[in-house]
Amino acid sequence: MVRYVFAFTVAAVAVAALGGGAMRAQDKGKTAGKDGANVAAPGSPRAKADARATSVAHLATAYELIRIGEETKSPEALVLAAKLIAAHPTDPADKDSKTKLVKGDEPAKGDAAEVTPKALLAKAAKLSPRPYVAELVKAAEGDIAELKRGNERGPQTYYRYISGNSRCVFNGVYLGGQLAAITVTTDNGAADLDIYVYDDRGNLIVRDERPSRNATVSWYPRYTGDFRIEVVNASGSGANYRYIHN
Repeated sequence: MVRYVFAFTVAAVAVAALGGGAMRAQDKGKTAGKDGANVAAPGSPRAKADARATSVAHLATAYELIRIGEETKSPEALVLAAKLIAAHPTDPADKDSKTKLVKGDEPAKGDAAEVTPKALLAKAAKLSPRPYVAELVKAAEGDIAELKRGNERGPQTYYRYISGNSRCVFNGVYLGGQLAAITVTTDNGAADLDIYVYDDRGNLIVRDERPSRNATVSWYPRYTGDFRIEVVNASGSGANYRYIHN
């Protein structure tokens, strides 16, 4: 039992550390609340984050765990990622979505491989023959089987393709005082995805340009308004990617 707790603790601590670094990497383009930029100043009133924004944050953690698990051959990380993805299901973006893809609308290439908890658990089991890994996988399967989805829609997802050294542009509407959250991820480890968010006046609000196949941003708009979100592939390697937003 101690080994199980230790395994999950190691995975959780690793992601927490990386997550903190990711948030620190989100440089603000404008001083919050100044120059008319649509981003709340520190200490300003904010609404509680809605369930979908919270789910986006958990999914960002899950995809970081997948990256860590694949790079370090850690079955524990993949098991925890599987549980997070199962607990926070998404829905395909539809015509009613407040976020629209306006540039770089290229369908995903090849088989549109969905990252499923089942596939992650199978990959985790193959990484190690140790008995405790098999028990971790079995326990996770039981936990996931007990999950029941409510009637509320989850975060919305675009699954598209981005060429190397190019960008895709989304337009989105976000509510004032409520947390806005976006994560992009790809299975292509050679890709380097970044996110840049601009308000309707062209102010750069937030960005994540770490050298990573994943990128995540969040911010509180001062007022309800339009935002331009640019997803940039800073590598020469084209990739299918997921754009997940609340």
